[in-house]
Amino acid sequence: METSSFVCGIMVALVFALLRYIEYKFIQKEPILLKKIVQESLMVYLSYIMGHFIYGQVIDPLNKLSGSPNVFTTEPDF
Repeated sequence: METSSFVCGIMVALVFALLRYIEYKFIQKEPILLKKIVQESLMVYLSYIMGHFIYGQVIDPLNKLSGSPNVFTTEPDF
């Protein structure tokens, strides 16, 4: 896996945590549960990393297989 996927996962988790904080603070007007926000952000981060890993292991190789195979159609040179 590339380092950029980890950084991107962290960015996604931080945006999620910020939106969850805004939801608790201004929309629901409930006390902010930092432990719950951290747990949910960690789940979002791990979900992103696992999704990126599964995509790289399953979907990406399938897309590479769709090309035409290299075959020789002439007489061999030997």
